[in-house]
Amino acid sequence: MLYEDLEKEVLINRYIYYVLGTRILSDTEYDCLEDKARSILPEESVVHSVGSTNYWDYSDDIKIEATYRLKELGWKLKNERILYT
Repeated sequence: MLYEDLEKEVLINRYIYYVLGTRILSDTEYDCLEDKARSILPEESVVHSVGSTNYWDYSDDIKIEATYRLKELGWKLKNERILYT
């Protein structure tokens, strides 16, 4: 996995968890992903900061990818609220 991909993966999962209030990875899986990212990526990377609940802290690319992944899993998003179908 490329550095950019690893950082993006962390951000997608942070957005899903902190902003949308759900998850697609278990706590253990996410912790492993974040630990790997923090051990590889430079200190300037956002993975070294804590997750944010602020919708505007995430790029449109992250929001779109997160939405796409949730829809693949059968989630419906309505006004930032998530309903499982």
